[in-house]
Amino acid sequence: MDWIEEMKSRQFGLILLSALCFLIPAQGEEEKKSPDRPDVAASEEGAGLKLPERLRESGCTIFMRLVEAAGMTETLQETGPLTCFVPNDEVFEALPEGSVEKLLLPANKEKLAKWLSYLVLKGDLTMEKLMLSRRLATVGDEIITVWFMNGEMTLNEGVKLTRTDIRAANGVVHTIDRLMVAPPAPPKPGE
Repeated sequence: MDWIEEMKSRQFGLILLSALCFLIPAQGEEEKKSPDRPDVAASEEGAGLKLPERLRESGCTIFMRLVEAAGMTETLQETGPLTCFVPNDEVFEALPEGSVEKLLLPANKEKLAKWLSYLVLKGDLTMEKLMLSRRLATVGDEIITVWFMNGEMTLNEGVKLTRTDIRAANGVVHTIDRLMVAPPAPPKPGE
């Protein structure tokens, strides 16, 4: 091994060691819990609840009204494990007046179900697993892309996670800071 390769190897080892030291709390040091970004331990208290109940308890009641209107409550209740990316009530309350009511109309049930299926993934994808991902397949057969910029993870180039690893008996919830929709499909040749 020449000296350049040896230096690269040592640098990699130092970087890896530094990262591990940063991730492992010192012995006896208590983990600090942030109320606005709870970690897994902070959100374990509702882990016995199924996804619909856990979503309601976590400030996602408007989202659950949409799930009910789309006829998807049973899916979130009975299947799993599932991962849900969910706008909290504050996101819906910031929409123009009447937007949520329009989504709840029976005529929009199919479109609503399609949009909601974009926010749900098969599997139990905690933040740790998300950090190892780049493309996520939704139950609606769409793709969510995972981006890292300036040390922050976003979905689809801009949607931020506001709370992560909210545990439920049949999955995990991550709340997001805005509505997230599937990117438009690329045009087919000849269109």
